Amino acid sequence: MLVGKLKIGHPWVREAAEGAPGTYSCIIEIQNDGDEPERLLGDTIEGAGTGVLYKLTENNGHFTSRPFEDGLVIKPHGSIELPPTEYQFRFGKITKALVADTMVNGTLVFEKLHSVPVEFMVEEDDTAPKED
Repeated sequence: MLVGKLKIGHPWVREAAEGAPGTYSCIIEIQNDGDEPERLLGDTIEGAGTGVLYKLTENNGHFTSRPFEDGLVIKPHGSIELPPTEYQFRFGKITKALVADTMVNGTLVFEKLHSVPVEFMVEEDDTAPKED
């Protein structure tokens, strides 16, 4: 998907039942073909609300996470990856079932582009590490 000078590769969200306590979303890659940096600040997903970006850290096989409030900078002519083992947008209570192998509407929120409509693929994926 191309938005301005950004190429957004495979935004997805983990499946969740209606009423579930939460889920997470990730993006395989965002490439910036522009001459100015851009900052990814957040996302929203229909039925899940607004996601908060978390950075996961491993220490001797144990994972912890913390909110990453400054967002992620995508350098000019550079790219970032957001694998579920390093970064996740986390969502609270799910108000509408997110069913695997379907698409759901949402947005990515950037510093300069602001809110950009995006479709997220709902996946069964559970590769995120379990936190201690």
